Amino acid sequence: MLLGFWLAGSIVMTFVAADSANSASRLLLDHGPAAGIHIKSMGQEEARIMLAYPVRQQVRWWLEGWENLELALGALFFLFLLFGTREGKLALSVTLGIYAIVLFERFVTLPQMLYLGAQMDFVPVNVVTPDRNELTAVQNAFTGVEIVKALVILGLGVYMIAHTRRSSHSWDQVDMVDKSDHRHVDG
Repeated sequence: MLLGFWLAGSIVMTFVAADSANSASRLLLDHGPAAGIHIKSMGQEEARIMLAYPVRQQVRWWLEGWENLELALGALFFLFLLFGTREGKLALSVTLGIYAIVLFERFVTLPQMLYLGAQMDFVPVNVVTPDRNELTAVQNAFTGVEIVKALVILGLGVYMIAHTRRSSHSWDQVDMVDKSDHRHVDG
């Protein structure tokens, strides 16, 4: 369950981050008459920049919060596997690999993406700068790492489900309670 929550959270945050770029455009296309007056007075491009800024700030906050939560989830999941299950070295190693990916994202790619994104907040979209190209490259790398992480999490989940260990006597032990010659249960 914890692994599924981790995977779902990663997928949702990737889509939220990717969709945030379109929110200002949606607001410019579908707005009320009062907003239309203000948008006309500001100009289309200036309105797009001002509408996109709070959305970008919110997404940055969510991404940073999610990466911090992923660090906690990864540690919790590793400790659960280590002390709460009989999983072997492969599952533990893969979990540590996923955790290394999260550490890389949190302390290398995410800070760079947040910094460059903040630098581009008030630069019009049609202006090409080296920072914008670098931001695009970092965003693509972040998305690629997220995809790799999601595939590894999915693979780990499939491996763990396929290698679930069950006792061959588990059903016999459940049925023992219903047998009449087991007085220790009936009294």
